[in-house]
Amino acid sequence: MPACRHRRKRQHTVYLGEAPEHGKGTFLQRLETEITKIKKQYPNALSIGIADGADSNWGFLEKHTSQQLLDFYHVTEYLADISHAAYPKKKDKAKRDIWVA
Repeated sequence: MPACRHRRKRQHTVYLGEAPEHGKGTFLQRLETEITKIKKQYPNALSIGIADGADSNWGFLEKHTSQQLLDFYHVTEYLADISHAAYPKKKDKAKRDIWVA
């Protein structure tokens, strides 16, 4: 872990999971309940939503967070796809890997 002059203590972590379902209604309802509880407990905390690129995630997160970020895994996945435009030939894989890195 890199040295940090201003280490901050994590205030709270909630882990939620739900069996896959059409529309994610149960999960989103539970998540909404947890967000409401945490925002009451920490009203001045910065709220950042991190998700993949699915449109349904952003609509939900915009209601509850002041900033939204695309997660690292999906960013690198999208960049790998885009690298084919810069280096389209099959033999260019090494160049694409360097570009993405």
